[in-house]
Amino acid sequence: MSGEAEKIKVKDLVLWITLAFFLRLICIFIAAHSDLIYINYYASKLTYEGVFDIYRYIHVTGADIMGTYYPPLTYFVLGGFQFMLRPFDPGFYHWIKVVFSMGTGEWLLANGASFAFFRHLFFMKAPYLVFDALCVYAVLRYLGDRSSKIRALKLWCFNPVILYGVYMIGQADIMPASVAVLAVLMMKEHKLWWGFFLLSTAALFKTFAGFMILPLLIFLSRSVKGLLKNLVPVVIPFVLVALPFFISSRGYVINSFFPAFYAGGVAATPWPLVQKAVFMGLYLLLISTCFRAKREPDGISVLDISISSLMLVYVIFFVPVHYFVWVIPLLMIAVCQGVIPAWVYHGLVICLFVSNLNSAGTTTALLEPLNPRFFHGLPGLPDLMHNLSIRWGAVMLLARLVFKAACVLTAMELIGRISFLKRRQNA
Repeated sequence: MSGEAEKIKVKDLVLWITLAFFLRLICIFIAAHSDLIYINYYASKLTYEGVFDIYRYIHVTGADIMGTYYPPLTYFVLGGFQFMLRPFDPGFYHWIKVVFSMGTGEWLLANGASFAFFRHLFFMKAPYLVFDALCVYAVLRYLGDRSSKIRALKLWCFNPVILYGVYMIGQADIMPASVAVLAVLMMKEHKLWWGFFLLSTAALFKTFAGFMILPLLIFLSRSVKGLLKNLVPVVIPFVLVALPFFISSRGYVINSFFPAFYAGGVAATPWPLVQKAVFMGLYLLLISTCFRAKREPDGISVLDISISSLMLVYVIFFVPVHYFVWVIPLLMIAVCQGVIPAWVYHGLVICLFVSNLNSAGTTTALLEPLNPRFFHGLPGLPDLMHNLSIRWGAVMLLARLVFKAACVLTAMELIGRISFLKRRQNA
């Protein structure tokens, strides 16, 4: 097939991008969650008060009971976008301080959803559109043939994980996910310096990317000298960004990478300890596979290792929908290449949503911007299911267990430890 024939037709590209943008606009305006307010409230401290070290600020002022915030690049990027958009969004800082103190639902009940409210919603979520575009660019560039690219565009356009987790809930996970998939693309193109630099940069948005670094370092480094060479771009972002914060905040920045709730529940039940033990065992198995693959380089790929690393991370804790955004771009590539069957991908997404729709806050109350009084008073999905005599708690638990098992099985399949999927090898 010629290079010209492999290109996506302009009309197809315009169609899917327009439809994707329209769907994202709908989700931006119809839903509001307290997570979005939390993320942007602290980022506004940079824009409007000039607070450089948010971690020391939180600790000294006792502003947050958790004593932490997201890693530095999330703070700076969102704060930077607020600074650039400030002329177009007057009154934002006063508004978000009030909403943060009252709560989103209570503020909407008291004030209603005005034009200014929808303007604030749009500008808080607008940065996600930029990183979303970067994400789909990396996915399309990774794929070779036109049919795979069209399929990827469809998966991206209608992706429920991105639409819900990013544009309805308002979490910022699309930012590190887009940087991480760009890093995998660079590694596929043998641009290892940039690949590891971007992957390390992604970890400065959220910790998950850090779990990808060690397996990929082992897999892609052919010698000790090569390992040290690849380690340099991993270290540089942390030296430039995390180290100054570590000194400035007197160590409190560490909480942003490893929040206290990661270890939550250990004293109350042995289950978190079991999860962590299972993860460590499987992660060590992944590491040993990467050593083995150095002798058999055609067996597994960078994509396989990247997906497996993230799938195993999901063993550790309960996985909200927005956490699955981390792996969604990579899964789209794998599905379009035939590396993972579509039914596995869709099954994971279904189980993820069933296990997450556990309250009014994640279902009916999300839609309060449409009609605050109506949706604030509606019961959540679990209550509706109980009214129908369906034990929704048992359904959610089963979905959660199936999800975790599917993540482990998929990871083990990709690295060649088991074989239960009929799949095509990477192009």
